[in-house]
Amino acid sequence: MVLTRHAYKASMNITRWLPNEVLTKIMEHSARGDRATLCQISRLFHALCLPVLNRSVFLAHVDSATAFFYSILKYPERANAVRSLTVHWAWPTAPSSLIDVMLRSMKLMDMLEIFEFFGDSQVSTSCICELLAHGRHPRLEGCEICPLFSSEEESATEKIAGDLILSFLGRHPTLKIFKFAPVHYTIPISSPEPVLLPNLVLYEGPSAIVPYLTLPRLRYAHLNWDGEQLEGDLEVRIDEIISALRSCTDPDILLGSSHKYLMRCCAQIVASAARNMPRTRKLRMVNVQMLDERMVQGIAATLSGFTGLLHLGIESGRAIAWTRENHHLPGFLPPTVKDRDRRAIETLGSACATLETCCLDERAWRKVNGSWEAWNVLDFWALIGVSQYGI
Repeated sequence: MVLTRHAYKASMNITRWLPNEVLTKIMEHSARGDRATLCQISRLFHALCLPVLNRSVFLAHVDSATAFFYSILKYPERANAVRSLTVHWAWPTAPSSLIDVMLRSMKLMDMLEIFEFFGDSQVSTSCICELLAHGRHPRLEGCEICPLFSSEEESATEKIAGDLILSFLGRHPTLKIFKFAPVHYTIPISSPEPVLLPNLVLYEGPSAIVPYLTLPRLRYAHLNWDGEQLEGDLEVRIDEIISALRSCTDPDILLGSSHKYLMRCCAQIVASAARNMPRTRKLRMVNVQMLDERMVQGIAATLSGFTGLLHLGIESGRAIAWTRENHHLPGFLPPTVKDRDRRAIETLGSACATLETCCLDERAWRKVNGSWEAWNVLDFWALIGVSQYGI
């Protein structure tokens, strides 16, 4: 059979938008193997498959992002097919108009449930501010925004970020998971109204925002601490925020918490958690500095305030990054490091009799028949929910 020019061109383009598995099934079920018929069938499959292909969208290149967002504006009926959208904005050469195109197309996505944005260029700052200021998705359940603000724009961002985050949360009461992890900057709050998030299970973000939230179903909080956020007496502000974290949740829910801090306030945070949240079962401290004996002694002195602490992590950001990249390699620890860790775990275990597992930097321990044994860090993370929540 002789194909027309249009049919031949269409048949050559099939593989651009249909997976090989689908094409194979079509050919298997084509009785005559007529290529023209196959082309017509594929066109019908294209219309059926496009909503499925658009259901979960991952954009890591400027060309694919441009094509996708412009196609949404050209065919608005496709917007409601998008349920999950992930954007890696690593495009320093991207035209500034692409931000506007993305924002305009996202306004059409009323059925969006998951949104993830990772920006590492200067243009991402204004884009994130626009997303926080104007984003409105009635079915949004999960949102992760990880901006890296440039120093040139940081001062402008400092004045509005806190209010923008709160306004965004207030427009999305359907959220179950919210992550906002910028680099450090102050977050002034100007007379905010209380924000109720009745479905939120995981909060990861600035600690200074916690007092302005009501989170009755919260199960895990990952707070990012920065000394610049905490005006006045540091210990008092820490206590206010930890107290607010406990009061904004249901007292019957055993809350786990993780704290990433950029100043030497580890012992103060643990002490405040022991006073205000004594029923905590999981506590994880993440810092930029490596573990030392002084830190261990300071934490051990506060652990007696917990009534049922089971899992404790004291980890440095550098150790966490190394573990994620090299978890498949056999570990080697010098004898001095092993002895240091053994002393540290014995000290912490003696201070908290209920403790069952502990992670010190890239090394984990668990109690077996009353004695501490070395354990796999990835297993520890899975136990406390790091794998589940992606923290």
